[in-house]
Amino acid sequence: PQELYAIETAIQSTALATNKHLAAAPSLSEYPSIHDFHDALQQRLDRGWRILLIAHGLGQQERMREALQHIQFEACKSDIANCTGMHDLAKQGISTTIASLESGFVLGQEKILILTGRELLGQRLPRKRGKGTVILRADAFSSLAELKIGDPVVHEDHGVGRYLGLECMGDEENDEQNDFIKIAYAGDAQVFIPVEDLDRLHRYTGDDSPTLNKLGSEKWKKTRERVQRDLLAMANELIATEAERSRATREAYGITPELEEQYAEFIARFPFEETDEQAAAIDAVLDDLSKPRPMDRVICGDVGFGKTEVAMRAAYVAAASGKQVAILAPTTVLANQHFSNFSERFSGLGLKVAIISRLQGKKESERIASELEHGAIRIVIGTHRLLSDTFKFSNLGLVIVDEEQRFGVKHKQKLKSLHASVDLLTLTATPIPRTLHQTLAGLRTVSIISTPPAEREAIRTMVTSFDPHIANEAIRRELYRGGQVYYLHNHVKSIERITKRLRDEVPEAEIGIAHGQMTPAALDKQMMDFYEGRLHVLVCTTIVESGLDVPNANTLIVERADMLGLAQLHQIRGRVGRSHRQAYAYLFTPDARALTADARERLQAIAEHTQLGAGFLLARQDMEIRGAGNLLGAEQSGKIEDIGLDMYMEMLAEAVAEARGQPHKQHQAVDMRISVNAILPPDYIPQSGERLSMYRRIARAESDEQLSLLFEEMTDRFGKMPEPARLTLEVARVHWRAKALQLSAIRSTANGIRFHFTATSPIDPASMMMRVQKEP
Repeated sequence: PQELYAIETAIQSTALATNKHLAAAPSLSEYPSIHDFHDALQQRLDRGWRILLIAHGLGQQERMREALQHIQFEACKSDIANCTGMHDLAKQGISTTIASLESGFVLGQEKILILTGRELLGQRLPRKRGKGTVILRADAFSSLAELKIGDPVVHEDHGVGRYLGLECMGDEENDEQNDFIKIAYAGDAQVFIPVEDLDRLHRYTGDDSPTLNKLGSEKWKKTRERVQRDLLAMANELIATEAERSRATREAYGITPELEEQYAEFIARFPFEETDEQAAAIDAVLDDLSKPRPMDRVICGDVGFGKTEVAMRAAYVAAASGKQVAILAPTTVLANQHFSNFSERFSGLGLKVAIISRLQGKKESERIASELEHGAIRIVIGTHRLLSDTFKFSNLGLVIVDEEQRFGVKHKQKLKSLHASVDLLTLTATPIPRTLHQTLAGLRTVSIISTPPAEREAIRTMVTSFDPHIANEAIRRELYRGGQVYYLHNHVKSIERITKRLRDEVPEAEIGIAHGQMTPAALDKQMMDFYEGRLHVLVCTTIVESGLDVPNANTLIVERADMLGLAQLHQIRGRVGRSHRQAYAYLFTPDARALTADARERLQAIAEHTQLGAGFLLARQDMEIRGAGNLLGAEQSGKIEDIGLDMYMEMLAEAVAEARGQPHKQHQAVDMRISVNAILPPDYIPQSGERLSMYRRIARAESDEQLSLLFEEMTDRFGKMPEPARLTLEVARVHWRAKALQLSAIRSTANGIRFHFTATSPIDPASMMMRVQKEP
């Protein structure tokens, strides 16, 4: 970031000084061949031009250097962090640096050419993926990158222990070293797990301080067998429920040739470029709608990541196919915002949009109810009031639920009665534990949008004991940069007193109030005054949790953050940081000693997960803190505490697969002792957590293609791969093939290599011996 900031500053200062527009850089695609392009670059250098190559990572930096190897230049790493203008960059020839730039440009007067991978290699800058990028099912929880010394872990063979770190062991003189995971068990026992067995190790999430298992005891084996038995019984019940649902059918619908032009116009009204994950979510929803089986899909994405656009595309397809669409929002304010957005997008398309909330009078409600029943209204947006018996549909096809966690059990039961053959699309930033549990078990399909929109900054979050001086200074700092502030005080009785104190202490701020006991008209006026910038500070309750999108509000202050749930805190934090500006969240608590253990965990989780797209990870934390919830009425929390949530989810996914008659995943351990130096060196991947995470992903690879993709990713992220790292991938290749053949061990000895077979190995010894004799 420091380098990028310096580059941006240099560009701005040069552009201002020369008062010239930046010209686009020449690119490889504009020349007949790569040699012609390189000749053109050489000619510029001969005429005294300077060229700066900007790569997005070490791997691309090496490829850019290699591409220009035959051109005479000095690939120096300029000290960009200290440069004051473009004149200090690349004083001779070509220089390289790592930064994030979408495309290159030319500064003709200065004779400076800036090239990115897009121009030089024909590659687009890949989207930055946040730490919260998620792999579904059991892997959603199994990242080991965040594992800290002393954290509990579960090994499939040994049970619950404590992680003590990554240790390198072996014969240093003969260059035969390997990394091992050190785990402590009950009675001061320790085990060293080779990294190629990391696919059998899981993070333990459940009880705060679990009882460690004793090595070699039968207790762990019996616990596993009992949980496995129970999960298989539950999986069969789940499959029966799913089969019952799948019997419901409806006509498939999609974009017909007559609608293609109108749909293209509808898409063109979306003013932004879809992120890759947003596009994938749209494709998945449209694919679901084109099948005769009703859809039940969850779209999980942080506030402002584009879930509404996915809903709009689905609503268009359903409405244009003659169906009615019901969109449920938890608050009047959010329903109004949806109504405004949908009305604008659907205007002129002949698909009538209406709204039902507490703001509609009796006469208007009756008119809307009549038009709904007769099919005149195609899309209706409303609060839970829409679920009342007053409103009947002529041809309901799709129900979209925004912020599912805000709807109670009764509302969900009503939805289920609607949902026999109706498509259901659920939008959520932090899925409730039960929903998360069902998606991970494979009962509901889920699309995750974890890529932030371009230029979005992560929100800086501070958790501290309440201090009015810090709060006042935070308000003033936001006012000085022309922004606005949400001040959350979730107690209606004292909200006037708090507002008076703020007006006295920050007199320069225009301050308004918003809470649920105000009249609808008064509340809407305050919200609109804030939205249109007439108020600097809005003192409010959690009513703003699902509120208007105010891009200029970029500071959030929460009193008594310990009283709010994790999903709620994340949702409220999402009210700020909706633009390219840096946003700040101050979460105040009473004295730390007065906090409950759960509140401490929630606040620690919200402070740690500040990265964009963290909603799914926070849902996981919420699941750990609150328990996974009742699935099918059977209490599962005891089993989760016995074996940990990660392993529970993996076993549940396997049990569901087995109940469906799918092939069973082999859990055969292979004891590999091969005399090679197969490690990821610390100087190649310095962070131990990242190294551990890469080892885990290598261990879980189950095909040549997956290992090749890992090779490409590691080369791109960490640079040219050293021999020990390459051997780590080769050993993994041997390991997964040995597992597929159900070998128990592979050991290299002085006389060669010894393979140990199990009774279930699918190998005919006689034909193997004949082949060895033929091809020694």
